Amino acid sequence: MNIEGAERLALPGMKGIVEETEIACVSCHDFKYARTRNEFFRTKAIVEEFLKNHGFVLVPHQSSESALADQVNAYNPKFFDGRSLEHLPRMRKRSCMAP
Repeated sequence: MNIEGAERLALPGMKGIVEETEIACVSCHDFKYARTRNEFFRTKAIVEEFLKNHGFVLVPHQSSESALADQVNAYNPKFFDGRSLEHLPRMRKRSCMAP
């Protein structure tokens, strides 16, 4: 999901389907908050809390590029039953943002 800071508006509508979602990749825009101080863009913590509250495991990553650093990647363990996440190269090796 990459909706330019509107994550806080979209999350309530996801409650009905998030339990059936295997993988989540949300491009948050906290880096825009850092530039503008507009609270609308500060959503990373909100997204992380929402996903954790719905049973997702966050996949930590670091990036020197602010847009990538604000990305939240997570998976729903009920779909993986102990299988390795090696088959998820987008979460493991690169961003899931569009090129």
